[in-house]
Amino acid sequence: MTATKTNTHTDSSFCSGTRARIRATARDVAAKVPDATETVKSTALDAYRRVDTMPRSQRKQLTTISLAVGALLLVLGAPRVLSLLAFIPALAVAGTKVAHRAATDQ
Repeated sequence: MTATKTNTHTDSSFCSGTRARIRATARDVAAKVPDATETVKSTALDAYRRVDTMPRSQRKQLTTISLAVGALLLVLGAPRVLSLLAFIPALAVAGTKVAHRAATDQ
């Protein structure tokens, strides 16, 4: 039997190259996080304003449709992420109601 000799020099350079790529990717992600956070915040505020300016009947229809589609997707076995996305409009309407109640309670 012959013993196989591993080339530690090649293994070491591979690991250091991988570490360098991971560090560079982490730096890129860290640089983009503030921009992503600001984008999410502005999108959420825009959605809040749109829902807030809707007539009450339209908000009720939006909530009903959102809950119906979300429940249907869950029952039919659609992917969970898709089912949860269907509930987002209903959550937006509920969020505006909570915000209004909190504002009137103060």
